[in-house]
Amino acid sequence: MKPYLRLLAIIIFIPFLLNACVKGQVGPAGPAGPAGPAGPAGSNGPAGANGNANVQSITFDTVTINPNTIYNFTIPSITQAILDSGTVSVYYQIPGNSPDTWYPLPQYYYFNGDLVWLILYDLQLGQASISNRGISGVSANYRFDIIAAN
Repeated sequence: MKPYLRLLAIIIFIPFLLNACVKGQVGPAGPAGPAGPAGPAGSNGPAGANGNANVQSITFDTVTINPNTIYNFTIPSITQAILDSGTVSVYYQIPGNSPDTWYPLPQYYYFNGDLVWLILYDLQLGQASISNRGISGVSANYRFDIIAAN
């Protein structure tokens, strides 16, 4: 009869043991701690300064680029410093088709069964050129995001 008593004791003891292991209620969150220091130096150099938002967006509305032509945009913000160490991202938007959507260049698509592509052809001091290598004129808004290096 002793084996049954041991089994009964184990059956009664296990629920108490499991109930004791249940996590309690979670209290309210404590106050936010102070900001940490700048990140450590990496293997490629010293730790960097905090980031910045050196981004300037320039938009040209309703520009038509005819087939097989290059259109030059005058953009004084494209300086030698931008050409040397910055970034220029170019987007276009077709107002009637997609008024809230900007598409990055280069862009390739079919129009009436023919391949049309728009590409950023060239960046120079104070200007950018876009080439339309297609069969139809493209009337769109163009946005240049110019990002200076830190």
